Amino acid sequence: ASSQALSLFNVALQIANADNIDPFDQGVAICYFYMSLIYDQQGECENAFNSCITSTIIQERLSDQLAPEIIIRYSLLARYSKLTNRNKLAFAFADRSANLGRIIAPNHPWVGIEYTVAADLAIEISPEFAVRYGEDKLKYLEELAGKSGNDEALNKQMAKIYQSMSKALLQSKKLNEALEKVQKALELDPQNEEIKGACELIK
Repeated sequence: ASSQALSLFNVALQIANADNIDPFDQGVAICYFYMSLIYDQQGECENAFNSCITSTIIQERLSDQLAPEIIIRYSLLARYSKLTNRNKLAFAFADRSANLGRIIAPNHPWVGIEYTVAADLAIEISPEFAVRYGEDKLKYLEELAGKSGNDEALNKQMAKIYQSMSKALLQSKKLNEALEKVQKALELDPQNEEIKGACELIK
C-alpha cells in the first residue's frame, strides 16, 4: 500500500511539472511531505530526508515560521538527519523546532520532548556545549513544574537531559560530575533501566 501511495505522489508531481504548476505550490509541498513519511516507513532514510527538506524549503516560502506545518517539518528533519548520521544538523533542527514550539505553546509537553532530543545531540557540537545547553533547558523545564499538569512526564524529560549531560561529562573525563548528573536523573526517573545501568557503570 505504501509503495502504491508513493507511486501516486510521484505521478502527481510529474503532472504538476507537465502542467507548469509553480514548483512552490502548496500541493507540491504536501506531496513531498507525505513522500517523506512513506520513505521513513519503508526505512529509506536518505530519501525521507531529501523529500522532507524539499517540502520544507517550499513551505518556508508559503508559511510564517511559527506555523505548525513548519515546526513539524523541522522536527521530522531532526529525525531524518539523525538517521542519516547528520548529527550536527539534527541538533540544529531539533533545537529550532523546540524553540519555535516554545514561542507558540510554552507549556506543551512536546516542547520538552524536543528539547530532550536536542540535548542528546548537543554533544556533537562539543561536550562543554552539551552541558551548557542541558543546564539552560533544565531551567526552562523546572519553571514549568506545577504548570504543565503532568509533572511525571516533566520529570522524565529532565531525567533525559541530566543523562545527556552525564554522557558529555564522561566524554570530558569528569567522572564525579557525570555520576552526580546521572544520579539526579535516577532520582527523577527511578524506573528507567537505561539510567540505572548508566549509574552502575559510572560507579
